[in-house]
Amino acid sequence: MLPLTANFRTVPSVIAFVNDRFREIFVEPGDPEPIRAGGVQRRDGSESARAVALTVPPEQMPDDTRVEPRRAVVAETIAAFIDDITRVKPWVVYDPSIKSTRPARPGRRDSRAEDDPEFVAPFEDRLRAHEVNYRLVGGKEYFVRDEVRALAAVLRAIDNPADRLSLVQALRSPFFAVSDTDLFHFVSTKGVLNINAPQADAVAKRDVFDPAFSLLARLHRLRRIESPSVIIEELFARTRALAAFLMKPSGAQMVANLWKVLETARAYEAAAPTTCGRS
Repeated sequence: MLPLTANFRTVPSVIAFVNDRFREIFVEPGDPEPIRAGGVQRRDGSESARAVALTVPPEQMPDDTRVEPRRAVVAETIAAFIDDITRVKPWVVYDPSIKSTRPARPGRRDSRAEDDPEFVAPFEDRLRAHEVNYRLVGGKEYFVRDEVRALAAVLRAIDNPADRLSLVQALRSPFFAVSDTDLFHFVSTKGVLNINAPQADAVAKRDVFDPAFSLLARLHRLRRIESPSVIIEELFARTRALAAFLMKPSGAQMVANLWKVLETARAYEAAAPTTCGRS
């Protein structure tokens, strides 16, 4: 068994705090050795930020010893602390970029969250409740976010006009914002859920569906000659989806995730040029 002696991702102040706590717990010979910070340093060479230990009052900790209820309390404690030091009674911190002090503010760092959605969700929920600005990009939960799934449904509908399930998902998404009522009236008057199918004059809500079908059909034709990133760019430019997502709670996070899809497509194309119709 190889010993773990260094941590290359965590800042030294956190490692020092953990080592101090472990010294109190592990006192027998053969217990784990302290871990050293391996390569995690500030660019200006100054001392790393201090670690702050947040303690939850015993009366607020649920009797339930399961992880889920206790994680919710920890999430609330962290969110409330950030809110307090950035909005209620802002701390004063030194900012090396301006070589002066300034009020503390929430950071917005793109990160790779490798935890599952159930782990991350309580923390995001409490940060939103306290209106703490944050951004989380990447990780396993990224692909199951509503905005990313909505974009995926639109792209499937563009690729395959016969995929009625994806078409309905696309129409109901913020990309086209078709209501369930409009969808009911369209289908009940014999509207055809196919972007290339002709529609009878008597079909209801043509003013809603015709522009959506026209754009989807145009992008369907374009996919044979253009790259996926161009299709996504056109979709963003010709719909109001980004603005619609931005108006939602955590809208900036949603828009960042959608741009992340576009950036990923561009990176993929740079490595292996392709089109939606030839991938």
